[in-house]
Amino acid sequence: MCCSGVSIRKSVTPKLMKDYPIHLRAYDLLADEDADLRELPYSERRKRLETLIAQLNDPRIDLSPHVSFVSWDDLGETEIGLADWHELIAPIVFGPDAEGTRN
Repeated sequence: MCCSGVSIRKSVTPKLMKDYPIHLRAYDLLADEDADLRELPYSERRKRLETLIAQLNDPRIDLSPHVSFVSWDDLGETEIGLADWHELIAPIVFGPDAEGTRN
């Protein structure tokens, strides 16, 4: 038996929620209600995400910073910098026709 002797928590108590509040950072919106948004360009999905986050008006939910760059050298010169690349989830757009392209 896996996990023998390990207590598995089945519910989150109010004390646990108070002591360890969650925070959600939103990066992209792939679905809205029953609509699949994956085929839309990133710029359109981002606009929808910004609207959704504003409507939620919840301090525990925020929007990822939007960082525009074309090359890794350009990224190094932005506020986020290369040191924080592990927190960056963003499409790299190589030209005007690349928007919405999955790499």
